[in-house]
Amino acid sequence: MGALVLELLEKILAVIPSNIPIILDAQHGELNTCISLAKLYLISGS
Repeated sequence: MGALVLELLEKILAVIPSNIPIILDAQHGELNTCISLAKLYLISGS
């Protein structure tokens, strides 16, 4: 997953109201994608 995609995901997450659940889905076969999404989720404070 490229840096631009992660930036876009951060922008999207920033405009979603906090009362709406966010579900991140990653392909289990791609460990790096899963790790990147998990790190982004934890950094965002969600």
